[in-house]
Amino acid sequence: MVKPVIFAICLGVLLSKALSIPLRSFADIELIGSQKSLFPFLGGSAPYFSFPANYGIPTDIPEGCRLTQVQMIGRHGERYPTRSEAKDIFEVWYKISNYTGKYEGSLSFLNNGYEFFIPDESLLEMETTLQNSIDVLNPYTEEMNAKRHAREFLAKYGKLMENCTNFPIFTTNSKRIYDTAQYFAEALGDGFNISLQTLSENSSSGANTLAAKSSCPNWNSNANNDILMSYSRDYLENISDRLNDENKGLNLSRKDAAALFLGVPSS
Repeated sequence: MVKPVIFAICLGVLLSKALSIPLRSFADIELIGSQKSLFPFLGGSAPYFSFPANYGIPTDIPEGCRLTQVQMIGRHGERYPTRSEAKDIFEVWYKISNYTGKYEGSLSFLNNGYEFFIPDESLLEMETTLQNSIDVLNPYTEEMNAKRHAREFLAKYGKLMENCTNFPIFTTNSKRIYDTAQYFAEALGDGFNISLQTLSENSSSGANTLAAKSSCPNWNSNANNDILMSYSRDYLENISDRLNDENKGLNLSRKDAAALFLGVPSS
């Protein structure tokens, strides 16, 4: 008889940002979800997508073995930009939205009633949901991604869960991470008694945490800055030059071009 499975589902940190679909016309519905080819070029600023190359452990069960336990480690889903990122985004949006001419070239979509994707500053750093997204047809909300992952998890491991209807989901005390855990739990359905166990991200937690950035004395967020700075940033100047050539007087800088990758739809 297969032993009951113990599920420890941990929600960690994801640097994925929120994108929204501009409100224009019903004719644009066909464009929703059609720009996934851009995601690999946006790094952590893209919505969730399955990485083309899989370097993980195969999920196929080896011959002669049977699966008796599953532990899943997840990350929080798509979110609105952080407050520090939003500062640069607001600056470039101020330039673009106050442009007095007709938008040309790559920015011509702004002539069709585009609505800025951050409707309220209170949403900064929050998870994207159907309720707080500008467009209810937005397929890239954290809420729906967390629920979709839960249904995929249930489809793959549901047989094991028949004998395990009571289990914890561990999450940090970050609201967006807690929300992801809650959406995941909700999507598993009413057949399970799930308890959300919250672990603090504070430095006092030491090793008893899911997010060790604050509690790890050796953490250095600038450790690889020298490697990053060795790469050319010329592409940013090329972007700003192109947009400025198409829209005389816009005067975007290289810094503005970089901010476009943080959430404002880039060209």
